[in-house]
Amino acid sequence: MLHLLPATPTSPAPEERLAAIRHALWIDLQAPTAEETAMVEQAIGLRLPTWATIAEIEPSSRVYEADGAMVMNLQLVSGVDSGRPMVAHASLILTKAQFITIRREDSHSFRALRDTLARQPQADSAAHLLVRLLEQVVDRSADILENNGEQVDRLSARIFQFEEGANLRLSTAELRSILKGIGRVQFLLNKIYESLATQLRVVNFLAANEAGTEQPRLASPKAKAALESLSRDIKGLSAHGSYLIETANFLLDAIVGRISIEQNAVMTVFSVVAVVFLPPTLIATIYGMNFHDMPEFSWPHAYPLALVVMLLSAILPYLWFKKKGWL
Repeated sequence: MLHLLPATPTSPAPEERLAAIRHALWIDLQAPTAEETAMVEQAIGLRLPTWATIAEIEPSSRVYEADGAMVMNLQLVSGVDSGRPMVAHASLILTKAQFITIRREDSHSFRALRDTLARQPQADSAAHLLVRLLEQVVDRSADILENNGEQVDRLSARIFQFEEGANLRLSTAELRSILKGIGRVQFLLNKIYESLATQLRVVNFLAANEAGTEQPRLASPKAKAALESLSRDIKGLSAHGSYLIETANFLLDAIVGRISIEQNAVMTVFSVVAVVFLPPTLIATIYGMNFHDMPEFSWPHAYPLALVVMLLSAILPYLWFKKKGWL
């Protein structure tokens, strides 16, 4: 899908379409077809990066200059609101007059920028559009980190049960739910942390190129200040993300410890039951032997006495375990 800013009719003649692309300030390609990609390349005279190039992880492939354009590849996280988070790659291309974005997945940051421009259509340059998109990306990363921080707090409360009077035992279903929650949080935190690293690389790349360019694309002091602010925000978010990752790892160790405690408790119950019923079983086994000369057989109260002895032999080990604090 091809989006242009300013907006143009959806299906004009090919010549008008090419002219609209040449004069567009923002060209947004979402999961473009081969025909759309070829049309944009023909209109702007620039070879667009392939999906394989956009998804590469080498730092040299993340940000570079080609044919007078600055190419910056970002790793984003999409699908958080729908409950199906996934890694999304996007390429940001800045020329002297245009801003081109290429992506497959829909993204909250791109939608937010489009909605903002729909309400406030003024955009004085492609470079400023790039800065505004980066601001949306950083804001979205901050929101995801904040939500994950709250989720980490909730998981911590469930594991350690800070509420007074809470049941100290956790069921198997609760343990599985907590493990699943930790896994989801850990996935999101790791991907956001990686995304922040690509965002910082893009911001540093822009700042470095602005410093060494005679005619900078971000000429206004406001844009330069925005880059500095973005750099500080990303570094702060990265530090916070690192802290949350460490906390999630701690919670993973803690829940594994809780699982071991629950398993030990179950094994303790089985052991106690076995020990408690062992003496009565021994007594019942003795009196179940068919020997002719057993003096108790002639006692008038031998049967109830044997029952009492078996009961006492079960109760005494239990009381002993309680006194020692083993139960």
